[in-house]
Amino acid sequence: MNRSLYLLGVLGLVVGCDGGGKDSTDDSGVVSECTITVDKTIPSKDQSDFYNRGVLEFHLSDKDASAKVTADFSGTTTTSEDGTIVYYTPDAPLDPSTSYSATFTYCDGDKTFDLPFSTSSLGTDLTVDLVGKAYQLDLAKANIVKPPNIGSVLGSLLTTPILIGVAEVSGTQLTMIGAIGVEGGGGQDYCTQTIDFPVADFSGAPYVKVGPQDTTLSISGASIKIGNLEITGTFAADGSYFGGGTLEGSVDARDIAAALPDLGYDADGLCELIAGFGAACEVCPTDSQPYCLTLVANSIIAEGISGSVEVVPASDCPGCDVGEPACPM
Repeated sequence: MNRSLYLLGVLGLVVGCDGGGKDSTDDSGVVSECTITVDKTIPSKDQSDFYNRGVLEFHLSDKDASAKVTADFSGTTTTSEDGTIVYYTPDAPLDPSTSYSATFTYCDGDKTFDLPFSTSSLGTDLTVDLVGKAYQLDLAKANIVKPPNIGSVLGSLLTTPILIGVAEVSGTQLTMIGAIGVEGGGGQDYCTQTIDFPVADFSGAPYVKVGPQDTTLSISGASIKIGNLEITGTFAADGSYFGGGTLEGSVDARDIAAALPDLGYDADGLCELIAGFGAACEVCPTDSQPYCLTLVANSIIAEGISGSVEVVPASDCPGCDVGEPACPM
């Protein structure tokens, strides 16, 4: 088992028109047609399983300040920092298993892109008891928004299975525990200590939300502080999977360096490594030192697996290699 990759996986748990006009003028005074294109949308056209709490995205070949979105549901339009992605966030969750349509106009209204789509069944009322159910996160396929440009790299590293179990549901609260899985899908690794997550808000069931709150995760004896940790997502009505997952939080490179000495990087080295992908460490709110990194991921899916996640109170304990569900302290 590679402890470093496991910890990285858990932390992974913590893309014109000049100014937006439809035409531009070159040095000779000749007016040229706007050549901006819509390169990608989320959801894709006619997609039938869009998450009912998802955000629509329109990826442009160049920035366009005139771009706007209208839809048969109310929402708010925002753009990425570089202006090439236009987001449309519904003001309220969409209905599950329902058809919708959005219209995207750009180049001062000269160009139009129609986007019909339908939502998945996520959001339908639960028909089962979730306690004791377990899920395996597919972090390699998650959409890593921040740090930018390193999604494919992290995806190639996040191969160690991460398991999530539902330990308790009490009124409007839900308690989850995390664990590492055996490589190749062989169930839970009982040689690694399980992780306690903050109690989640389950008042919007089947939608669940953890945080945002500052959290310290104890993983294999290492403490990783995550600032404003927030985890959200929705359980399928039959409890077969967990979809629409998001994760956001801030970690300190100094914590990572201390917890993962075998990586061979100190905090400065980690920030230099991250900078090589076009990202940057930020100032930490606790001591104003430039070592913090914001993690944002969405489109996280966790498929249901057989069995449940058992609590392991200590790591590398005697007898764990024979599959004891709780190793002696």
